[in-house]
Amino acid sequence: MASSSDKDKVMEIDRLERIDWCDIFKGIVIILVVVGHATDKFNQYIYQFHMAAFFFISGFTSKRKNSSLIEDYIKKFYKLKCPFYIIAFFGITLFWIFSKCEILSIISTTQYPASYYDALAALFKSSTVYCDWLGAIWFLPVLFWTSVIFATILKLSKNDCVFCLISIVLFVWGIKMATGNIYCYGMDLPCIALAFMAMGYLYKRYQGKIVKEGYYFIKILLICIVWGLLLQLGFKNVVDWPVRRFNGITDLFLPIPGIFLVINIAKLLSGSRYLKQTFIELGKNSMGIMCFHFIGFKVAYVILVLFHEMKKDEIYNLVPPMTVKNDWWLLICIISIIFSLLFWKVLHCFSFARLLLGSGDVSKYLKIITETKIFRQSNTILLFLIERIVTNPMEKLKRNKHRKKVVVIGFAVVLMLYVFTRYDIGKIEVTFPYKKSMVSFDSGWYAQSSNENYRWIDKKSEFTTYIIKQNNLNITGYIPDNVENMSYISIKINGVEICREQVSSNQQIDICMDISKYTKAFQKNTFEIEMDGVRVIKETDVDLREFSALINSILIY
Repeated sequence: MASSSDKDKVMEIDRLERIDWCDIFKGIVIILVVVGHATDKFNQYIYQFHMAAFFFISGFTSKRKNSSLIEDYIKKFYKLKCPFYIIAFFGITLFWIFSKCEILSIISTTQYPASYYDALAALFKSSTVYCDWLGAIWFLPVLFWTSVIFATILKLSKNDCVFCLISIVLFVWGIKMATGNIYCYGMDLPCIALAFMAMGYLYKRYQGKIVKEGYYFIKILLICIVWGLLLQLGFKNVVDWPVRRFNGITDLFLPIPGIFLVINIAKLLSGSRYLKQTFIELGKNSMGIMCFHFIGFKVAYVILVLFHEMKKDEIYNLVPPMTVKNDWWLLICIISIIFSLLFWKVLHCFSFARLLLGSGDVSKYLKIITETKIFRQSNTILLFLIERIVTNPMEKLKRNKHRKKVVVIGFAVVLMLYVFTRYDIGKIEVTFPYKKSMVSFDSGWYAQSSNENYRWIDKKSEFTTYIIKQNNLNITGYIPDNVENMSYISIKINGVEICREQVSSNQQIDICMDISKYTKAFQKNTFEIEMDGVRVIKETDVDLREFSALINSILIY
C-alpha cells in the first residue's frame, strides 16, 4: 500500500495541473459513451461527436514541451500502451479460463481462438483483444498513436497554419483508408483523431479571441439551434470508430456543435456547488469507466435476473438486448458507472497496480533511460533527420518566390483527396462483415459478428448510400426453412416500390434490376427491403431474434 505522504504529494500535483471544467467535460462525455452503449435511443446525437470530444480535450490539455520527442514517446507509451496490454492480458487470460470451463458462451459473445497462444499473439500483433468485456479499450492504442503523431507534428511545425494543414491532410488520408478498407497498420484512426486533437490545441491557444467567457445559457441555446438546423438539413452522420464507420469530410465539422455544447455545459457546471465534484470525479476516472463499463453491464444484468426482469440466457449479450434496453437502460448505466468507478479506484489503492496502469511515478526510471548512451544517440539521429527532412525544406519554402503556388497546389491535393473520399463513382459492393462506410445500415439489420459472411434482417430493413452514376442493383441472400408465412419480398428506393416478387421459405434471394429511373444522382438514397414472413421464437431457442432472411451481398453498379 502507498504511504499517506506519497498520496498527498500526488494529489497536490494533480490539483495544481488539472482544470476543473476539463474534468467535468470528460465526465459528461464518458456518461454519453456508457449511455450510447446501453441504448440506441440517443445515438444519432451521441455518435456524432462523443469520441471526437475525447481527442479534442486531449489536445486542449496538451502543450509544447522542452523534452525530447523520444522522451515524450516513452511517457505516452507508459500512460496508454502499458495499461492497454496489462488490462488486455488479464482479460484474455480470464476468458481462456472461462473457455476451458466451458462457460464462456454463457457469459460472452467472444469467439475464442484455438489456443491461448493465438490470443496473445493477436494482442501484440494487431491489438486484437479476445475479451468483449474489454471492448472499449481499443481507445487506448488509438490515443497513444494519435498523441505520438500530434507531439511529432507539434515539434516540427512552428507555424500554426502548417500544423493545421498537415492535420487536415492526415485526416483526409485516414478517412480514405478507413472507408476504403485499406490496410494501413491501424494508423487510419489515429490520423482521423489527430484533427480533433489539433482543434483542441488550437482552441486553447486562441479561445480568448474566439469566444468570451460567460453567457453559457445563451451559448447552449444557440448551439442547440444550430445543431437542430444541421439535423433538419440531413446531416445525421453516425460515426462508429471501432468498426470504421465514417462518412467523409463532413465528419470533420459535424462533431463541433456537440463538442462546444459540452464545453459550455461543463463551464456552467463548474460553478455548481453540488454537481461540480461529482462530474470532476467521473472525469478524473474516465479511463477506468471507459475500460470497465461493459463489465458493469454484466453486474447490472445479474441484478435484473435476480429481480426477474431479464432472462438468464440473455446475460451473454455485450450490450443490453432489445427486450431490456428500452426499459432499463438508465439503471444499467448507473450501475455500470458506479461499478467501474469503484473498481478503478480500488485498483489504484495499490502502488503496484497504479504502476502497471500508467498512473505511477516513473520519473526516476525515465531519468535512468534518458541518461543512457543509446538514448542520447537516438535523440541526436532523430534531431538530424528532423533538420534535414522538415526544417530545411520549410525554410527554403519561406524564401521561395513560388511559395504561394505551392500552398495552392497543397490545398488542391487535399480537395482531390476529399472528392475521392466522399464519393464512389464506380461500383458499391457490400459483403459481410462490412467495414467500409459508403453504405449506412439503418433500422432492421441485426448485429454483425466478425466471423459471419452474412447479416440477418427483420421484416423491414433499410440502408442508405450516395449514388453518383450507378444504374443497377443486385441483392443476394437466403430465406431459411424455419421462417413462416413468407409470401413476398419488396424493394423500395426513396419510398417508391420498384420490385415485388413472390418468395417462400427455404429459398435463395437473387434480385437484379435497373434502378436508374428511381435513384437521385449525387444524393443519399434510401433502399428498403420488406417481407411478410418471420421466424417465430420458441422457448427453447437461444437466439431470440425474429429475423426474416439473411443477406449475403449488395452490389450497386
